[in-house]
This record gives sequence, structure tokens and C-alpha cells, in this order.
Amino acid sequence: MRAAIAIAPFALLATSCGGKAGDPYAKSLAMGSEHVEMRGWVTANGKTRIPISASGDFTNTPDRGTLTVHMHGATFREVFDRNTVYVQRGNDWVRARVEAGSPQTPAQFFRARRPARAQDGLVRHIDDKSRSGFLSVDFSRYGAHVSVTVPRVKGSK
Repeated sequence: MRAAIAIAPFALLATSCGGKAGDPYAKSLAMGSEHVEMRGWVTANGKTRIPISASGDFTNTPDRGTLTVHMHGATFREVFDRNTVYVQRGNDWVRARVEAGSPQTPAQFFRARRPARAQDGLVRHIDDKSRSGFLSVDFSRYGAHVSVTVPRVKGSK
């Protein structure tokens, strides 16, 4: 997934009020959490396509989540906390700010109102293509309990 975007005030207002009955984006945000399954590819060196898949669980307020990512024969964990991503490297974690410009988490996808397939009034699928890759994202288990622990990074308070 890629970087965070600015949040539209009207999307926040619709979400805090439960959203319109016919608005799958607002209804999905209002559910509070979701499970994601992703597959696609990222571009390395501007040329090579590397297959990627990931699955995880996210909360919408606050905007947090965890992913287990499989890419290029490796598996690693990521934790998202608003506009920061933590990536596990061995027993340690590294932290980075996500780049601005496009959605990084499900809540950011919903707020950006990316073209989606909806079912039962909820967003169920989004395809997202950019210069750096392509992701096909499925959403399920709306409203399930999700607990996200933000990792401690060596050298930080």
C-alpha cells in the first residue's frame, strides 16, 4: 500500500454521524474495523514487477492496523499508526513516515473514495494502480475486534 492522503471534512462528518444509508464508504468507516487481503505487484528499479500479497486487520478511528506481507520470497510484519509505518527487521522495528499522495490504510482508501465494489452496503473490493504498482484489495469481517500495539523503536522515546 502507499502513502496517506488528506482527510475530507465531509467524509469525517458523515462517518461520525453514521453516514448515509446508501453510502458504502461512510458505512464501511462507521463499522470501525475490517480485515484486508491484498495481492498485486510493486515495481523495483522502475522496471521489474515483484509479486506481493498481504493480509491484516485495521481499525478506522484511530487509523491503525497490522499486515503480514509476503514479497520476493520474504515474509515480514508491518504496523500502521496513522501516517507512520513500522516494519519488523529480525527482532527490531524500524519506523518511517509514509509518503503523502495516495491511500495507505483501508480508512484512507474509503475516505479517498477509490472506485469500489460494494455488497450489502459495504465496500468489499478496491483495485488500486499507481506508478509504483497495483493492488487488488478485498475487505471483510467488518466490526470485528482489532487490537493494534504500536512497536517500540530503538533510540526513540
